[in-house]
Amino acid sequence: MESTSVLIVGAGPTGLMLALELARLQVPFRILEAQPLSKPYFQSRALNLHPRTLELLARHDIAQDLINAGSKVYNVRLFAGQNLCTEIGFPGQQMSDTVFPNAIISNQALVEKILLGKLEEYGGKIELGSKLERVEMKKCEQGVTAWVRHITSKEGQTECQDGIEEVIQSRYIVGCDGAHSLVRKLAGIEFTGNSHPQEFILADACVDWEHKRCPHLFMDYGFTAFFPLNDDNKYRIFCQRTKSLNNTTTNVTLDDFSPEIAALVPGYTRIHSPSWVSEFHLHSRIANTYRVQSIFLAGDAAHIHTPVGGQGMNLGMQDAVNLAWKLARVLHSTAPASILDSYDAERRPVASAIIRGTDRVFSVFSTTNPLKVWLRNFLFRWILPWLYYYNCLDKNMRIMSQLDIRYSKSPAVGTATKWKGALRGGDRAPDGWVENCQGQTVTLQTLWRAPVDHLVLFCGSINPQIADDIEKNFRVWASPNTNVLKIYFSSLADKVSRDDYIDPDGKAHSLYQFSEPGYVLVRPDGHISYIGSLTSLGELRVWIQKQANS
Repeated sequence: MESTSVLIVGAGPTGLMLALELARLQVPFRILEAQPLSKPYFQSRALNLHPRTLELLARHDIAQDLINAGSKVYNVRLFAGQNLCTEIGFPGQQMSDTVFPNAIISNQALVEKILLGKLEEYGGKIELGSKLERVEMKKCEQGVTAWVRHITSKEGQTECQDGIEEVIQSRYIVGCDGAHSLVRKLAGIEFTGNSHPQEFILADACVDWEHKRCPHLFMDYGFTAFFPLNDDNKYRIFCQRTKSLNNTTTNVTLDDFSPEIAALVPGYTRIHSPSWVSEFHLHSRIANTYRVQSIFLAGDAAHIHTPVGGQGMNLGMQDAVNLAWKLARVLHSTAPASILDSYDAERRPVASAIIRGTDRVFSVFSTTNPLKVWLRNFLFRWILPWLYYYNCLDKNMRIMSQLDIRYSKSPAVGTATKWKGALRGGDRAPDGWVENCQGQTVTLQTLWRAPVDHLVLFCGSINPQIADDIEKNFRVWASPNTNVLKIYFSSLADKVSRDDYIDPDGKAHSLYQFSEPGYVLVRPDGHISYIGSLTSLGELRVWIQKQANS
């Protein structure tokens, strides 16, 4: 019987991201993919990478590769009743705390290729043609036994029709195996939600038209969306079918939704040379728990929703980042097993909120009720431009970028009792710029890329000797693996040590709302574990001890 620490089932973006994180955290794992051959998923619906996901990918030095291979979203045009309502530009001032202010259009096949390349660089590999058949959870000790059938050999050749069975013992199994997850079914986890009645067509095809090359959304009786791909005039087309074909024997073609396109898109539009065309329905569902004992769910295995805002692939990859460091701490015996409970507590509410939000927007976009269509078109044409002009959509843009995901109700975060700032434990640690003692500008998130906790002391203008004493005292009772960073105002630039950092204009202190010296404990996933002023550092000690004994 083979054994490993973590068995990952499914090698899509979520499974690959989990593998990258575990490799970085030095956790043994195996990653299985039921598909027998490595081939690009040309019909993949996933298309967008949002700013928060790019921040996390940057820790593996592949964010720029994906940006170079994809295309940045600088603007999105919205039409209602064939009238241009507004053109939303990116980045806006709401994206000032990230070095990745633009979303990226990059299809799932390309994302998987780059993730796999990095995994191989780390020494990992996907076991293709390896299908999970059943699992058995141990009652007396932690762990899961999995029965896997390998159709493809290690050399990539087909073994035989029935394949070879292998029994694998692992501490944990993570189901990243999509909406029809076998892991979820074997664990007995319910997948509740609803199916949307509308029919849709998805295609990658060339588009000749008079509109500029950027994402477009056209609404009237139904809606259609166009997203530019890397090829000069090729677009991903998402179109609602307002009349059913009622023909299950004929493959769908471009002609089947030409009437809808003609009714929605103003001006000359010719769609031709499709790479593929597919018909599908949409569903919104979420697992009633992300964990049963040693079995976890992530990505589409845990949640699915409408494609409004391109959230799905990003949500799954961030599930993986959230879970990986917690598994690593338990496996390395540096945190109690109870920390794993925070995975469901943190990630399920995020998915639930996204499902609610995308369902609401989807219902507005897809309605064919004449009164609702008239009201929506009126509001979009006359009110939406005003809201955009006065930055009233900033919060929505932040939510869509996933920069405002927060875990404030998690049992694994905290906030000092007298802290008055807007940032709280569980919030994403925003990015800003500081200088090292050589005068080089670096980003804050670059400073805490290492997969450990980071105590960041925003020292302001306090005496560096006092700050050094605070650090020494902290190291007496904190984890020896915690990295300590000290950031000072520029007035102390000639007095600090070479390992410290300077906030030349005070913007980093302001970004974290420190009007007096303070501290932030940043988790390996870039979220705030604890925040407060330096006078409340004793509360951090109590909180850390409580977490260790929970």
